[in-house]
Amino acid sequence: MKHVKILSVLGLMAVAGAAHAGVTSTVTAATDYNLRGISQNAKGPVLQGTLDYARDSGVYVGLFLSQVDFENNGAKQPAVGYADSTDYFHLERSVYAGYKTKLGDNLALDVGGKYYTYNANSLNHGEVYSSLTYKSAVKASVYYSPNFINGNMNGNVPDEAKPLSKPAYGAALDGTVALPANFSFLAHVGGNTGEYWRDYGKGSYVDYSAGFGYKMGKIDWALQYVNTNTTMAKGNRVTQVNSPNDKLNNANRIILSAVTTFAW
Repeated sequence: MKHVKILSVLGLMAVAGAAHAGVTSTVTAATDYNLRGISQNAKGPVLQGTLDYARDSGVYVGLFLSQVDFENNGAKQPAVGYADSTDYFHLERSVYAGYKTKLGDNLALDVGGKYYTYNANSLNHGEVYSSLTYKSAVKASVYYSPNFINGNMNGNVPDEAKPLSKPAYGAALDGTVALPANFSFLAHVGGNTGEYWRDYGKGSYVDYSAGFGYKMGKIDWALQYVNTNTTMAKGNRVTQVNSPNDKLNNANRIILSAVTTFAW
């Protein structure tokens, strides 16, 4: 039933993207949801969608939906403010807005903000971001979150179950090299640091990936190797060390994805 609901929502988003000028949408199927080197869906298959509206001025707003699968802080019973991860932590709804503009013939600037929301308010948090793209081939980006985990929870929650609300920030470099026959080489490296990672994780860490893309008609395929430079099992959500069932796993893995953009 959960998958049917998500497919229905993604279908409505695609129709909206096809029906209105300035509105686009994407639908993605992948073997995992990777966010800065950390699995957001317990290394399981995922469906995702976006709905975007952009003005000629460069201003844009958007919505991102994705399946997720997190830990409930490793507690045997859900604490106040949490819900069992197998029944509740199943959907991310993120909203974002920003401004894009060209800087000459080869550079493009993007600045904006994004707010991540989940079924449990204790995980909601926001971030601001900016990026510079050169000829659609190299992209340098930065992000900053003042409250990487929203620490506002009600009720009698034990200290070890309370989420941390501390700053986190990072930078990334992405590259795309066009190859013959609709293929491309894809590479990414990112650095993540801040009080959250230093106090809760094992310090700053680097995530990286490399692989190949292939454009087949209306579908963009990608096959990438993803990894980090640390063996920490903790991720960017509240969880326990050595989290079971691959929740928030950041070990090396291969991710296959397919994305299409509407309107066709």
